[in-house]
Amino acid sequence: MPPRTPTAIFKDEIYLPNYSGITPAIDIFDRISSWQWGYYSASTGTTSTDSMGMLNTMTHTDSSSSESEDADGHFFKQNTGTAQGNDAEISLSNFPIRLENLPHLVIKFKLVQTEDTRFFAGIGTTSSVDNDTPTNAVMLRFSSDTDTNFTWFENDGSTSKTTDTGIPADTNAHFVELEATSSTSVKATLYDSTFTLQNTAILNTNLPSATTSRSFYVGIETRTTAAKSINQYYGFLALKVGER
Repeated sequence: MPPRTPTAIFKDEIYLPNYSGITPAIDIFDRISSWQWGYYSASTGTTSTDSMGMLNTMTHTDSSSSESEDADGHFFKQNTGTAQGNDAEISLSNFPIRLENLPHLVIKFKLVQTEDTRFFAGIGTTSSVDNDTPTNAVMLRFSSDTDTNFTWFENDGSTSKTTDTGIPADTNAHFVELEATSSTSVKATLYDSTFTLQNTAILNTNLPSATTSRSFYVGIETRTTAAKSINQYYGFLALKVGER
């Protein structure tokens, strides 16, 4: 049987040559996941995390950093400087995240301080933490300038919407999960350190467009002339890149 051209790269059969001719009916793409993924986690290094897959080239920005362990696990601690507006963050700017690819991410973090601190985690840009209303973002926010509780934040490029989780910002470990169930809807979930559900919300009012490219981001900014810190435990990201 002669080779044929696939009609859909993840769906159709393809035919591969072998030493005796043509081997038919090998659907090679059934062996390749339609999802791409990546993760980062604390390592023995004091200046960066271990990472793999899509998150293999994370950027670490801070004034100082270290690694340690506590009751919540192994963490990478990042510290801002003492100048107001100084940041400490992990971001991924060279792998675009679009809602059309149904991103699903989980982040475990701990704010070491909550006073005079701005925090964002989720899908945004490498400058997300620079103000309370970053553009084209869907994230968990806490800003001591405006918030008492952790707050879901969405912005479509011009208009922002916030949804109060009802969970006071604290210095305990938390998990944040964002799952795009479609290109126009994101399920947002906050858990405590034992992965007990604290709040869930459907964000679908002012999301970035389906094709707007954004970045994976977790970071803090000091809102005073004192250093602030965040413990980064790990993060996971998956994106759908095709159909099988």
